[in-house]
Amino acid sequence: EGRIGKGLRFDGEDDWVDGGKRELLNLGGSDFTIEAWVKETGNRLDFRGIVSKAVSTGTGYALVKVSDSRFRLAVGDGKIHYLSADESSVDTEWHHVAAVRKGGTNHLYVDGARQAATSTERPGDGRGRLVLGRFYNNHDGFYFKGLIDEVKLYRRALSPEEIENSFRSD
Repeated sequence: EGRIGKGLRFDGEDDWVDGGKRELLNLGGSDFTIEAWVKETGNRLDFRGIVSKAVSTGTGYALVKVSDSRFRLAVGDGKIHYLSADESSVDTEWHHVAAVRKGGTNHLYVDGARQAATSTERPGDGRGRLVLGRFYNNHDGFYFKGLIDEVKLYRRALSPEEIENSFRSD
């Protein structure tokens, strides 16, 4: 039922996956890429976590979808800052979402297209676990309703061409 093979289905109420607390998941100020395929099966009017290593005290990173139905990269080192997609995605289609940090600048891509906004906030090293399907790893809530597939984290910045290829080939 996934975008490629089998994905993970989340009910939006209490489903989430614990990805562990390994040190290599702390991306900090280095270059990185986070990408995932997502398909919502219901529209919610709050935050929906896709992949996160953020804690509710504002430290870490996350790919989320928020109440205005825009995908966002959330990063913080004591306070969360958001980098938003250009447009809302209010549908039940598959979307490829990628966040890239390169040379201290954060970029967001939706369906292979780089979004206009950028930010320079640095994600702190989240003390919590990597989770799929909810926003904060230490807070019960902000669950995703739908399917998540092909989550990938890289300790390098993928180029715009690599993001486009990932969107086209996956």
